[in-house]
Amino acid sequence: MIQQQTEIDVWFSVMQSGYNSNIANEMVASIVNRGGMQSMMWSVSLILIALSLGGLIQHCGVIEAFFRKLIQPLKRKSSIVLMSGASSIAVNGMTGEQYLSILLPGQMFKDEYNRRGIPAKTLSRTLEDCGTLVNPLIPWGVSGAFFAVTLGVPVIEYAPYATFLWLSPFITFAYALIPRLQRNSLGKDQEISR
Repeated sequence: MIQQQTEIDVWFSVMQSGYNSNIANEMVASIVNRGGMQSMMWSVSLILIALSLGGLIQHCGVIEAFFRKLIQPLKRKSSIVLMSGASSIAVNGMTGEQYLSILLPGQMFKDEYNRRGIPAKTLSRTLEDCGTLVNPLIPWGVSGAFFAVTLGVPVIEYAPYATFLWLSPFITFAYALIPRLQRNSLGKDQEISR
């Protein structure tokens, strides 16, 4: 057993490469003998690469310039909500990273939401629906790749059954476009003008 081992190098070896037991039960052995941190490095490296790419794109000002060009011609509040959701999906598709799909559009649209009097909770909900929930539907996205490897099912095969993931952005867009739904969501005094 590893618990009786006091050498630090044994503990680091177990953390890195995992523990190999002689358990007879196959199901328990498959849980215990996982492979340590090295077995997870594919997912970790994908996250690091995606965050690095997104950080580089943001630092170079590409995202800000792109969003500024998109926001300027928009006149209606509902268009701002639609564009922030679409931008979140686009960043998700470009970088494959759900955190960037929330952070980048959130930073770019925050001031515009304040300037136009759109509640911050609308931006938050839009980014959640179009950023976090869309990532598992993108095969090269961190969540999509993780789910595909973990479940052993390609994203394309499980996507039709993940109705919550692809239906949420449509509901968000419907709330932005349909005035009656806007009143119910934001209150009669805060209706988003079309």
